[in-house]
Amino acid sequence: MKILVIVCRQTCMQSYHIPLGIGYVSACLKRAGHEVQLLNPNHSCEPLDALVAAAIAKQEPGMVALGGMAFHFREIR
Repeated sequence: MKILVIVCRQTCMQSYHIPLGIGYVSACLKRAGHEVQLLNPNHSCEPLDALVAAAIAKQEPGMVALGGMAFHFREIR
């Protein structure tokens, strides 16, 4: 299955590190035979909804996964 994993856009942090947990989940999904693409909106100033819509249209995933830390809940929602 094609799976699109979206990293939470970090708006309130002074430095940025990709969340380690999403890397673990992506690696496990790949090991299970899934095709995983990662969308990291932290490298673009484009609106998040436009980035997500373009990634879904291009990759046509069967599943979209989101993740982040508890303090990212507002951005994830």
